[in-house]
Amino acid sequence: MREDDLPRNVRGQRVCGAKARQSPTGRCRSTALGPSGRCRMHNGWAVSGLQHPGYKKGRFGKYRKPIQAFVDDPTALELRTDAGILNARRDELVEVVGREDAVTLAGIEASWRRVAEAAASRDPARVQAAFTAHGELLVRARREADTWVEIERLTLAKAAIVERETRRLERAASSIPAEAAWALVEALQTAVREHVADPTVRRLVADAIARAMRPVVH
Repeated sequence: MREDDLPRNVRGQRVCGAKARQSPTGRCRSTALGPSGRCRMHNGWAVSGLQHPGYKKGRFGKYRKPIQAFVDDPTALELRTDAGILNARRDELVEVVGREDAVTLAGIEASWRRVAEAAASRDPARVQAAFTAHGELLVRARREADTWVEIERLTLAKAAIVERETRRLERAASSIPAEAAWALVEALQTAVREHVADPTVRRLVADAIARAMRPVVH
């Protein structure tokens, strides 16, 4: 298309020109254009991958490589890896709190009895040692309690991820590729042309197919 033929507004500014139902003219009048000549709402920045102005500099600059790696990864939207990470971390924490020297209520009660016995002996060194040991035990108990809280959080997070991934796989299994959908449409159209003699009926069937496919092609 020549420069003179490009869509412009009354001020002579380049405009997007893509089809827009909400526009009075039926065409998009936005002047914020990307490399393809379209605006942001009509994939103006999608001509050669991620080319948003902020992608190569500014707030996205330092994330350019990981963003591109994510975009290029065909499994990026899968959640099984995330679930695996959470599961590994949870198993690690369960192993920590499940060791033989894990703090128990019986252990805390026994430690407190030793504190009471030391206090009854009136031996300052023994009392200090008993209180120090009991304090360390309580600190360990607090850490293990926090660990159990994290285990519960990871378990719930994993369950949520598994549920979302299951729904995604179910949707993927129940859908068909665009090529297969168009092949089905063409087969229907061929069957109508071959077996329906009435042109009015053929036109009505064609219109019905077009309406059914409209959400797919837009």
